[in-house]
Amino acid sequence: MRASHPTLLRLAVTFAALAAPGLAQACDFYRTAETRMEVFDMPITGSGLAVSILPSGSSACVVESRTDNAGNSWDRIDFYMHENVRYSAAGWLPGGSVDNASDAAPGEAATGATATAPAMAASAETGGSKEAFFASSWALAPAQSSINFLSTKKGNVTEVHRFNELSGTIAPDGTATVSIGLESVQTGVDIRDVRMRFLLFQVDTYEDATITAKIDPAAVSAIWEDMRLTTEIPFTLNLHGVEKELLIPVTISRLGQGMVSVASAKPFIINAVDFALDGGIAQLSEAVGNIGISANIPVDFDLIFAASLDG
Repeated sequence: MRASHPTLLRLAVTFAALAAPGLAQACDFYRTAETRMEVFDMPITGSGLAVSILPSGSSACVVESRTDNAGNSWDRIDFYMHENVRYSAAGWLPGGSVDNASDAAPGEAATGATATAPAMAASAETGGSKEAFFASSWALAPAQSSINFLSTKKGNVTEVHRFNELSGTIAPDGTATVSIGLESVQTGVDIRDVRMRFLLFQVDTYEDATITAKIDPAAVSAIWEDMRLTTEIPFTLNLHGVEKELLIPVTISRLGQGMVSVASAKPFIINAVDFALDGGIAQLSEAVGNIGISANIPVDFDLIFAASLDG
């Protein structure tokens, strides 16, 4: 017998109230819910009470896999993550095929060894285990990533700009490289885009800016359990023929099993003079009537990387 919709709604609210991280068992693997799934309390031979709903796009921490007396497989979960928030949801999800599973029904005291996880969790979902996650290569997802910067003119007029052409990778050893196509600068005004390309960035000589960094996998291992980590990472920025090291606070977030975000924890300032861009700023100013343009450029980024299938 399944719970009524009001009961499920009440239970979902109860679980949402328990969102603060607490003590949890180590996960054998994370299982991603492609669609909404029901979590059952002590199901036996396929029947049981639905105690909550796992939202689509969430990742459940599976701590055990078993088979009931009727041959149905089940995954016991301890909590799940949805939109980077942890929710308590102890119960059982209907599983796939499980090898060497116990004959005991889910919910009964387990006396034997824990069954092995379904094969799909280890192979079909890249990053489904901690070892696989940190052994993966990662490729930048440009459509989901952003690098924005601000310009200030006349002392108090601030405008937001971005780059549309981004590419990059993170190797298993943590070596990260991001390339920014400077000609893809977008300011919202066509003539200003052209001026920035040729007067400021001089794209006929300097087509790209590059960011390189070394991320220590051991130092960021906390994101496997906590899903998010804020730390400082030294970046090397090569822009306009000048290379300079920057220490930037970043937030690294694990987005389910196959994606990770590396984002600036707060905007940081790049001084145009440090990258020999002050001459270009002077030309921009002259082109619009010699108005004042600040050389201090606030920048923020959110770079989304997807695990490579061959990583």
